[in-house]
Amino acid sequence: MYQVIDRLGLSLFLGLLCLTTSCHGDKILMLPYGATHTSRAMNMEKLALMLTEHGHNVTMIVRADYTPWRPLPGVVLETYNVTVNDGSQLPRKLDFKTMMRLVKSDIFTLIHIESESNRETCKHMLSDKQLMSKIKRGTFSLFIFDYLELCSAILLYQLKLPSVMYSNYGLTGLWIANQNPLNPATTLMEGADFTNNMNYIERFRNTMLWIAANAFYNYYYIRDIENLLSTFLPDYNFPPIHRCFENVSIIIAANTHFALDFPRPVMPHIKPISGLQWTPPRPLSSDLLSFMSSAHHGVILMSFGSMMPTLEEETAELFAKVFSKFPQKVLWRYKGPVPPSLGENTKIMEWIPQNDILAHPAMKLFITHCGISSTWETLFHAVPVVAVPLFADQHHNAAKLVKRAKIGVLIDFHTMTQIELEEAINEVLTNEKYKQKAAKMSEILQDVPISGKDEFLFWIDYVIRHRGPLFLHNEAVFKLSWYQYYLLDIILPFVAAFLCFTFLLKVFAVCMFKAAVRVIRLLLKRVKLKRS
Repeated sequence: MYQVIDRLGLSLFLGLLCLTTSCHGDKILMLPYGATHTSRAMNMEKLALMLTEHGHNVTMIVRADYTPWRPLPGVVLETYNVTVNDGSQLPRKLDFKTMMRLVKSDIFTLIHIESESNRETCKHMLSDKQLMSKIKRGTFSLFIFDYLELCSAILLYQLKLPSVMYSNYGLTGLWIANQNPLNPATTLMEGADFTNNMNYIERFRNTMLWIAANAFYNYYYIRDIENLLSTFLPDYNFPPIHRCFENVSIIIAANTHFALDFPRPVMPHIKPISGLQWTPPRPLSSDLLSFMSSAHHGVILMSFGSMMPTLEEETAELFAKVFSKFPQKVLWRYKGPVPPSLGENTKIMEWIPQNDILAHPAMKLFITHCGISSTWETLFHAVPVVAVPLFADQHHNAAKLVKRAKIGVLIDFHTMTQIELEEAINEVLTNEKYKQKAAKMSEILQDVPISGKDEFLFWIDYVIRHRGPLFLHNEAVFKLSWYQYYLLDIILPFVAAFLCFTFLLKVFAVCMFKAAVRVIRLLLKRVKLKRS
């Protein structure tokens, strides 16, 4: 009897010991992209919850007007004000007019607006001396940041912590800050709407995108960081700013799988992880469940994401007219005025649980703007698409869905007509090949040896254990100048030597030819003299 009690006591003690050990985690500081309230921040929240569930203590730096997408138990939010001179707040979301301006403009307008917003947000954060002081005293073990966040470079310098760079867009853009190998002849740039099997025109366009990305990095990104440094760190004294990310321990390239992304070289410290933010579907509300279950011909989902909840009235009317012609029920995420031609088969909601809806067996088609979260959710749930990209990376995502995965068709938002939209929807609904391709892609993406969550947590713990494993880096890549990186210091001397050799050979040949001509003339003169 006593032995049984002793064993129970020992088991209880060991259980409590294990529980205590698992709860004793490291302090982790996270910096999401703060300029706008988008899916980038939403996905960073998911990572924070993974870390707290794993036993770590997480602190996130956010704007004072930040509204979490979900409850964040165990996550500490350190805030800073973004009040401008007139007492108002910097906009957390771009207004409808600005969004339409972005949709109708080129990538450079988008870069300018995003850069300006990013710069102003960073200024307010760095101006909050109380926040900065608290962060410096925080005794954190790790710093995780979004690679688009300007302030990350300054905090990297100030905190000198092991760090993890996070990319919501996978491998897109990482080569800029980290010298990841990229050849524009074979690797697509952000904004490319074609495959990596490029013809001459496409290689030219991709090269121009590559040049533009370099110009953005040097003109906007580096210049903005240098200006912030001169203001907030006047005694700034460390290597050139373009090398500010060389001590990043690893890079988490979320939403990456080479069945969808075009294959490319990746350095050892870059960790592509697929399905990182994927979460199991939750039960639908009784209202939505009734709507989905009563759809005898299936359901079409229409959503352009959190950044584009409304449309111009003419465009909304076009969609409403087309939807009314189909026997399927339509669930439409939309905040604008109800279009006059809205059919009885269409249900409008200001917000929908997209992941949960896509998982329902009644789903037949997803009309999407191809945001990164929407792209991966539709792939995981094997739902074919009509891709309607609006701006930025959405064109690249649409190309991968339509031309790489082949799970749908693409239409141009700017030029589409009622007939084109109707034909696109009908094509995907009636052609079984799109559903079959989507099912196969879903199977491939989920056929992995370890879940995205477990892989992410492993690499976070790995960085903490080894206090920043810089041995994964190719240090020479960061130390080489641009002309050394592209071997111009090797190639140009050879070219110069070849040109010199060719020139000397030509001079020698000309001299020899002239000498030969003189000798021949001299011989001819002698022959003539002998004959005479």
